Amino acid sequence: MTNLLLQVLFVIFPLILYHAWFRSMISKETGRKTAFTVVCAVSAVICMTNPIQIFPDLMFYITTVPWVIAFAYGGMMVGLFVSLAMGLCLGLSMVTDLSYPLPIPIYFIAYGFTLVIIGLFHLRRWLITYRFASIMILTILNTSSLLLAHWLIHPSFTHDLLPLYLCYISLNLCCAWLSAYMIEFFIERDRLMAEVQRSEKMKVVGQLAASVAHEVRNPMTVVRGFLQLMHDSPETSSRHRSYILMMLTEMDRAQDIISEYLTLARPTADHVSLVNVYKILASVKDSIIPYAIMRNVHIIDREQPGEYWVHGNEEKIKQVFLNLIKNAIEANPAGGTVETNIERIKGHLAIVIKDNGVGMSKEQLETLGMPFYSTKEHGTGLGLMVCYNIIHALGGKILADSERGMGTQFTVLLPESKPETVEDAAG
Repeated sequence: MTNLLLQVLFVIFPLILYHAWFRSMISKETGRKTAFTVVCAVSAVICMTNPIQIFPDLMFYITTVPWVIAFAYGGMMVGLFVSLAMGLCLGLSMVTDLSYPLPIPIYFIAYGFTLVIIGLFHLRRWLITYRFASIMILTILNTSSLLLAHWLIHPSFTHDLLPLYLCYISLNLCCAWLSAYMIEFFIERDRLMAEVQRSEKMKVVGQLAASVAHEVRNPMTVVRGFLQLMHDSPETSSRHRSYILMMLTEMDRAQDIISEYLTLARPTADHVSLVNVYKILASVKDSIIPYAIMRNVHIIDREQPGEYWVHGNEEKIKQVFLNLIKNAIEANPAGGTVETNIERIKGHLAIVIKDNGVGMSKEQLETLGMPFYSTKEHGTGLGLMVCYNIIHALGGKILADSERGMGTQFTVLLPESKPETVEDAAG
């Protein structure tokens, strides 16, 4: 029993240590991945070198759990480095007194087979989309393949130790579930903290916009008026007229930035009504198709025509879709595709906008929606911040998923409404 608890502790404690302490101390994503690799590798190696001895030919250890967790939460590179550490540990056992109940090549075959399945899951992005289920399936697959190899080599154990075989699988599954649940808890905690910080920043920016924007816009309007008069005057030389035109362009850009600030300061849920998201999305795509063609980007419609109702302001929802689709088009500098889709998920409508452009790093994802942060050369970051503000005011949220070189996916989640609910309320 003591060895059993130690095996669980070897897996759980390093993960808790990493998420509760190391992760918050490391700001760079590369540093976090390195630390996570070390944590999973150390956990796996310790489990391998301290097995639960049942009989001379039967040992239990839960190395599968940190190995699968490394792939699920760290990515393929982290998982492969952990696999390398485990392979070195198995190789060293050939020249040391450490023994295993199976021939060393069998372990390489069993883990190699599971690694092929992990690669398939990675290509189909199941490790991200269905992370919990993937962890459970891969854990069962790996432990079952090891037990099958044990049965083939030691057939005499088949009937007598079948309960222990099942216990071994259950132990790995429980530990995998506990590890994944704990990691998801820490991820959700960090997300909520980041959301609180974002809300505070947006509140400060909104207050700043309300107090300053109008006062800045008034003198700028006067200046722009006189510049326009000078530009239209026949006494102005063509050289000076080109300079004035540049000033007018920059003045208009400054006006646009101030308008975005004012959008932050104004309530975003005025004139709420029942609107069909499908029609809004179709209207936005119709208006932006010329821009997409100009940049050699093809917009693909994945959504099925239908009734997708939400309570919201049609113009503001249109503003969100227009901003996100425009960003997706601009994320394809050499041309590409932008896919849109609408799905129903647990009482919400998920409006998905996906591109196959340059993608973003995790550091960039964490700063999305912050004022003055933009991945575009001349961007202000206020456009996306306005989108977050609008959707948040409607009781929804925006989720972003991206990977360098693989593209970006934005998912707008809004509470779904039914036309009859409005009729009932009116009655």
